[in-house]
Amino acid sequence: MRVVKNINAIMDWLYQVIPKDLKVLVPISGGSDSALCFWLCSQALPTKAQGVFIGKLEHLRAHDWFWKTGSLMIESPLIPDLDPFQAEIMRWAHFQIVAQLSKRVLVGSRNRTEYTLGTYSLASRVATHLPIVGLWKSEVLEICE
Repeated sequence: MRVVKNINAIMDWLYQVIPKDLKVLVPISGGSDSALCFWLCSQALPTKAQGVFIGKLEHLRAHDWFWKTGSLMIESPLIPDLDPFQAEIMRWAHFQIVAQLSKRVLVGSRNRTEYTLGTYSLASRVATHLPIVGLWKSEVLEICE
């Protein structure tokens, strides 16, 4: 029952905080956090949610599920052969540019465990809305089941 309450509360929050004239851009990594954010946004804001994945479609885990769940775009990798730190910065810069050009709000998928431990990327701080920041990773996994 608690899981259902969390889901409904997050969807209500998304519906209330996203300005009516804007849409949302949800970066997708293929992991459970970004999948949950994408699903929540697609449910709460079905005509406003857009997922974005940087890379080759075959590298996106469960890509069929993402296509069935909502609107998704696949972007080519920006610059090959960057070290992981540089690649993360470029990835989030790209998300920010796409969000600005398409008049979308950038949604991040940081959870409470990452927030508490400080294990999120600093580049991801450009996301303006964090729907699952109040959920522990164990709760994310429970909801995803």
